[in-house]
Amino acid sequence: MNNNQLLFDKKVLPDHKTIETMISLSLLIYEFNNKLKIENKTNKDYNLDTLKFPDDSRKNLKQRILNNMLIDSSLCELHRFYDEINGTQVGITINHKEKRIILVFRGSDELKDWLKNILFCKKQLPKIDENIYIHVGFHRCLFYNKLYNRLVAEINNLYLHNKDYDLYITGHSLGGALATLFGYFLSYNNTFNNNKNNNGNINVVSFASPRLGNKKWTNDFNNRKNIKHIRIVNNHDIVTSIPYVNYFHCGNKLVLKNKKIEYNEYNEYNKYNEYNKYNKYNKYNKFKKITFLQRPSIKAHDINKYYAKIMECKNIWYNNAKVKI
Repeated sequence: MNNNQLLFDKKVLPDHKTIETMISLSLLIYEFNNKLKIENKTNKDYNLDTLKFPDDSRKNLKQRILNNMLIDSSLCELHRFYDEINGTQVGITINHKEKRIILVFRGSDELKDWLKNILFCKKQLPKIDENIYIHVGFHRCLFYNKLYNRLVAEINNLYLHNKDYDLYITGHSLGGALATLFGYFLSYNNTFNNNKNNNGNINVVSFASPRLGNKKWTNDFNNRKNIKHIRIVNNHDIVTSIPYVNYFHCGNKLVLKNKKIEYNEYNEYNKYNEYNKYNKYNKYNKFKKITFLQRPSIKAHDINKYYAKIMECKNIWYNNAKVKI
């Protein structure tokens, strides 16, 4: 184990600026291969300040987000963008001011993405533990055409010139699921763990992620010493409650409420699985009644709502949070 991993606190809530950066990149990546124009530099890196947004109802918001990132994060660059034929998209950005390498997985934006999302079959991971199973559709997305291996090779290559940079992995929806899985497999990767140029720690920040694996997988993830996962959930987001049967979440859960957040450590996941209270039968074998405002909603899954909720909580990030650590 890298000595720096001994100082890696998995419980601490990241500062608001870090979370704002992650949600901003997760929002912007939806446009990287849509109508967004990117000017390629001669060294195959990308200038983020050349990004031009298509005309739509959220153009001003996206431009403002990008401008804020460029002002606060000097020498911020989009290093690589992967656009796989199966629909998986990943961006690698480098923030030299904060000394961060950030992988951003794109969320569900097309029908074929949601077909993967609803493929609920599990895949066994015998090389880790024969009792560990994860969502087969998400696994296929990550390993199709050796994408996982190519990303790991690129990360290790970046550390040759960016020693001791922190590694962050983020994404929304499907992107959040892939970010979580990538971080999990990377925590077992000997090439990454033995790289003397990195600190060996992996920071995952996911937004609106569905559930990923069985309870054995959840326990294994949470017990890994070199990976920290902050799982951010908009209150009443229905996507975070699926797949329901025998699938579980991992990591520390942060719930976004109306100008309030609630933060719970990972070992309480049994108590805080989304919407279990909506699926417990009473003694008459009927569902408990819930009010209209309590109902899980697909609208709460929108990444723009996540961004708005996070920005609403900026001034009360710690003061109004119920932190269990």
